[in-house]
Amino acid sequence: MIAAIAGAAMGGSRADQNGDDDEEEKECSIQSVKVWLKAFIPKDVPGLTLPRPNHPGETMVGGLPLVGDCFLTDQRGFSSDITASARIHSEIALDVKAGGLVLHEYNDCSPTHEVDCEDGDLDIVARGDSSRIYFFSIKAPAAGMVTFEMKGAAKNPCIEESADVDYQGAVAIVVWREPSEDGQEMEKARIDFQGFIDNFPAFEMYAAVNDGPGQQVFAVMPLPGNSPAALYGPPRRPVRGSVVINCQGQPSTGSPSWL
Repeated sequence: MIAAIAGAAMGGSRADQNGDDDEEEKECSIQSVKVWLKAFIPKDVPGLTLPRPNHPGETMVGGLPLVGDCFLTDQRGFSSDITASARIHSEIALDVKAGGLVLHEYNDCSPTHEVDCEDGDLDIVARGDSSRIYFFSIKAPAAGMVTFEMKGAAKNPCIEESADVDYQGAVAIVVWREPSEDGQEMEKARIDFQGFIDNFPAFEMYAAVNDGPGQQVFAVMPLPGNSPAALYGPPRRPVRGSVVINCQGQPSTGSPSWL
């Protein structure tokens, strides 16, 4: 049933329009959707971050129990910059016209910087293991719909017994067509996330269509009073978010009538 409704809502593809040049000129379509999630340590967390000695403008997380040394933050706040530093970065691009064909997948951990808490000198630089960050169960349950699940875990590479930063969740992408004010056929995409994250650090997700600018799906700071010590155990903090983006890459509103 939903497949039939979704197919009707999509209104057919360009191939179904018999090559009508006028119709193609009026159509603004969405071919690809990119989604990325980051877990990062904000530059400023009240009660947690400290200035890095002898390095004005930089901050660090104070000495950890049984370790002593400090670690630099990612020196930023929320950002749609896909290259921004993060403890976990997980990115996927899908062809929504080809049933969720994976165009690109990239998972990474930015370098971790261990510094001396007293003088700020750099002691160790190491990159976390990204092998446990992945996407799975990519499906196209109906025309114009793609769903997938994602999961990630990575630990501080400078501390052998450190706990993981981790998350898990599901993403649903729905693409539909509707007329714009000038009569042009315009496609929109709605991206929804629902899942669980740790209480620390900060987490953010963005989405982009047709390689356009990133638009925020959700962004959450660490819960007050939490630190790396809160990482033990599975992710338990529920989070959800949603964004609608039009075929020009700009944030929009609405949803398909059949949803």
